[in-house]
Amino acid sequence: NSGRYKFDAWLDKLKNAAAINIDSLENLEEALLKRMDHFAACGCVASDLGIPNFVNEECTKEQAAEIFNQRLKGETLSKQQTLEWQTYMLRFLSIENAKRGWTQFFHQGPMRDENSSIFESQGPDVGGDGPGALIDRAAFIAFLDYLQSFAVPDSIDGTGLAKTVIFPINYGDYEFVLDTIAG
Repeated sequence: NSGRYKFDAWLDKLKNAAAINIDSLENLEEALLKRMDHFAACGCVASDLGIPNFVNEECTKEQAAEIFNQRLKGETLSKQQTLEWQTYMLRFLSIENAKRGWTQFFHQGPMRDENSSIFESQGPDVGGDGPGALIDRAAFIAFLDYLQSFAVPDSIDGTGLAKTVIFPINYGDYEFVLDTIAG
């Protein structure tokens, strides 16, 4: 989540669930892996991510660590930094999904909490969502290509691309996803 409140609340929940003080990117990754391992031990075989759009900006681990540290200090990130951070995290999570043999589900394009009256009366994430932007096709293809080129010896096909299901929220993307990507 790009919103400061939602990110902080999510980070607090992760800290508590993983019992790890998250004060660096390494601690964040450790906490995420610990939670993924917990869910795997409980029989989990899938991961579900709702994302506004696919991104594919270059971002090294060092750059991601700096961006995360800025965020922890309460600094506002630039749009470019936000895209880089999102790319890093989506790649990280996707590769971890592949290592576990999990299927990953991407719900692409939801605009969260668009209905202001529902949001004001009932709070966030209770059904006031709607379709957002069409898939950024170039970023989407580049994102999948990156994962396919990343070697993960323990994955099903030896790459970082886990079994993937894409649910575009905007109906205009179904033909693209089905015809172009799925073949």
